[in-house]
Amino acid sequence: MINDQAYLGDGAAMKKRSTYHASAGAMLSLFMAACLCSQIVVADIPDSYKPVVIEPPFSFGERLIDLTLVIKKAISEGKPILLYMGAQDCPPCRQYEQFLIQHRSEVAAAYEPLMLVEVRSWLKGPQIVFQAGDRRFSLTEFKAVLGDKNKVFTWPYWWLISPDLKQIKQLPQGSSHYLTVDNHNLLLRIDKP
Repeated sequence: MINDQAYLGDGAAMKKRSTYHASAGAMLSLFMAACLCSQIVVADIPDSYKPVVIEPPFSFGERLIDLTLVIKKAISEGKPILLYMGAQDCPPCRQYEQFLIQHRSEVAAAYEPLMLVEVRSWLKGPQIVFQAGDRRFSLTEFKAVLGDKNKVFTWPYWWLISPDLKQIKQLPQGSSHYLTVDNHNLLLRIDKP
C-alpha cells in the first residue's frame, strides 16, 4: 500500500505522492526503452547462407511445416534438400549459428550444391506435422517415409533428402557433430556413385 507521503533516507525529508509517481513513471519509461532497444537472442541460420525459411503458422493444435513449395523449387533447381530443424530457444542451435558465422569462409561451399531449408520453431509446442502436397505426416511418419534410422528426435536436427522425400544420407543427431569445419563439410558432402 502506498501512503500519501513516504519517507526517504533517514526520514528527514518527505516527498509527496506525486513525486513518487513521477519517478516511478520515469523508471517505467526507462525500462520500456531498454526492452525496445535490447535484442532477443534467437537461433537462426545467417542470411548469408540464403536459407529457405519455413516458420510454422501459429496454432494451438499443430506446428505445420509445409514443404510443398520447397520440393517444387528443389526439383526445378535440381538440388537435394538439406532440411534443418532449429528451435529459436535452443542453446545448441545458437551454438550452430555461431559456428556458421565464425567459419563462413570455410563451410559455405558445402551448402552450394544443396537447397538449405531452415525450419524455425520452438522447443516446446504442439505436435509437429509435415505437409508435402496433399500428404500430411506426423514427425514419426515423416521420419519413416524418409528412411531416417535415428531413434529419437532432438534439437537441432538435420535431414539430407531428395525432392521425392528419400533420405540421401543418414546424418547424426546433435550439434556437436557439426561444430568442426572438417566434420561439418564431410557430413554435408554427397558422394557420387
